[in-house]
Amino acid sequence: MEGPLIYVTGMHRSSTSAITGTMTLFGLTPVDNDDLLPPDAHNQKGYFESSALMQINDRILTIMHGAWSRPPTLTHRWQHTSGLEQLYPSLNRLFHSLTANQATSIWKDPRLCLTLPV
Repeated sequence: MEGPLIYVTGMHRSSTSAITGTMTLFGLTPVDNDDLLPPDAHNQKGYFESSALMQINDRILTIMHGAWSRPPTLTHRWQHTSGLEQLYPSLNRLFHSLTANQATSIWKDPRLCLTLPV
């Protein structure tokens, strides 16, 4: 059974990690611990985000001729751009793996501000 999924969106350095970290204190689950980006010098308490989701979002941005640090120009109906459909199977598997057997899961990546329509 798949539980609800909470999306945490916000651009880089906008406290999305702090918000997600606070939600985990209330028992919500960000992702499989094996998939979490590790803490580092820029964020010592952790990012609380999926490495797999980050990689797929980076692929979306690349197809759209952008990057996390250089957002692409997104036109009307951009989410139907040729090439994005190749990512659907991976997105579907990731989505189901994050929500399987969880009461509520958190899907957090600052790139979601741009990529969520896909």
